[in-house]
Amino acid sequence: MNSKKEYIINLRTSALVSKFDHYGNERTLVFEGALTFLVDLPPDKIVEKSYQYIGRSLKGAISGARHILRKSYKVPIAYSIKHDIILIHCYRPKNVGKVWLVNSHIHQLVENDNKQCTVITKFGHRIPTCMKVSKLQDKRNQATFLHKELLYRSNIDPLKDFDVDKNHEQNE
Repeated sequence: MNSKKEYIINLRTSALVSKFDHYGNERTLVFEGALTFLVDLPPDKIVEKSYQYIGRSLKGAISGARHILRKSYKVPIAYSIKHDIILIHCYRPKNVGKVWLVNSHIHQLVENDNKQCTVITKFGHRIPTCMKVSKLQDKRNQATFLHKELLYRSNIDPLKDFDVDKNHEQNE
C-alpha cells in the first residue's frame, strides 16, 4: 500500500488509526469516505497539523472543550463546528496506538468484550478500540453536547445558513 507524506482532516475523514511498520514506526491508517490509505505521520501529528492548517490551536481546542464540558481528562474536541467534525480520542486494542474518531461519522458501536468495542463508520469501516461501548457512548454524548453548545455560543442556527449582513441589519 502506497502512503502519503501529509494529510489534513476534511469532511470525509471518519477516523485516524495508528499503524506500526515492521521497524516500529507509527504511521496512520486514514479512513476517508470509502477509501483507506496510509500517511507517514502518527495520528496525533495529523491532528496537530490539521489544527494549524485551519489557523487554530489543538491546545486551545482541548482547553475550550474542558471548560465547556467541565471535565479535565480525555475530552472530545471540536475541529469544525460548522461541519460537525468533533474528534474523539481513544486507543487501539491492547493500548498499541491511538484512534481519532469523527463523532458524526460513527454509525454503530459493537461490544467485543468487557473493555473493547468495534466502531462501524457510516462508510462501513470497522475500527476496533480499547474502550467499552458505554464509555465510548458517553464520549459521543459529550461530543454532541460540545457541538450544540459551540453552535449556541457562536450564534449559529444549525438549521439555517448564518448571514452576518442580514442579522446586522435586523439589529439596527
